[in-house]
Amino acid sequence: MIFVILGMHKSGTTLVSQMLHQSGINMGEFATDLSYDNGNTYERRATQALNREILHGLLIPPLNYLLKRPFRSAYDPAGYPQNRDSVALVRHRALRRRLIHREPSKMQALINQYENTYTDWGFKDPRTCLTYPAWQQQLPPHQVIVVYRHYDELLRRYQVSERNLPLLFRVLHGWTLYNMAVLKIIKDTAVPAITLSYEKLMQEDEELRRLSAFVGRTLVDTRDHTLYRNRTHCPDDLPSAIQWLLPLLPADPREIYQQLDDQRDSECQSIPRC
Repeated sequence: MIFVILGMHKSGTTLVSQMLHQSGINMGEFATDLSYDNGNTYERRATQALNREILHGLLIPPLNYLLKRPFRSAYDPAGYPQNRDSVALVRHRALRRRLIHREPSKMQALINQYENTYTDWGFKDPRTCLTYPAWQQQLPPHQVIVVYRHYDELLRRYQVSERNLPLLFRVLHGWTLYNMAVLKIIKDTAVPAITLSYEKLMQEDEELRRLSAFVGRTLVDTRDHTLYRNRTHCPDDLPSAIQWLLPLLPADPREIYQQLDDQRDSECQSIPRC
């Protein structure tokens, strides 16, 4: 079986990919001696590179990142290109046009290679939230694992101050856009999917049991609670500084988070202990 992990950057997709990989589902080749903080994010390099190719020229990173690029390595310690996609604005209309006219040969070649090599495999890359329509057209039967996390924890993760309004807007814009895409995927496709709350996954065993049942095997528990460093009580209110910028966001983040919670709850209705 093929497993595609979807979720916004810094939302727990690495943890889920690590669990699957260490439980016998091949998610790529990794430098396991490197920690998450040193760049081991359990992303398959070939699928990530193809996603970057699809999105090339469609992501607008912040100016300070562009200014720093000449003075820093293009790669992190794990050998991946440095990432600022999570705070990059996306050219939506151009992306839709590119996905429609995308040449599928590279994607199909990768899929064939992995299908001929592994019985169970998958890939994780937050960018797949944006490129999934292209992957869906080429993938054989597969399953989707969605991981979501409250936007307030993401703001804490990026150490966003209310005084830094541009970064505050970019992080909330990215969080909203990626999770809207995830909700659309769940709604518009018939692919089997599970929706996981990162907060519950880190604090409760039931979420891990749900995931194990979904993939059909007992998963190695790789949760490290010392890495859950930005937990919050998930307040309903947005930072006051962003209130007047709400019309510029793709949607109200509070409503999107509620829809994700509702989707998870609806999936739990058939599981008595959930």
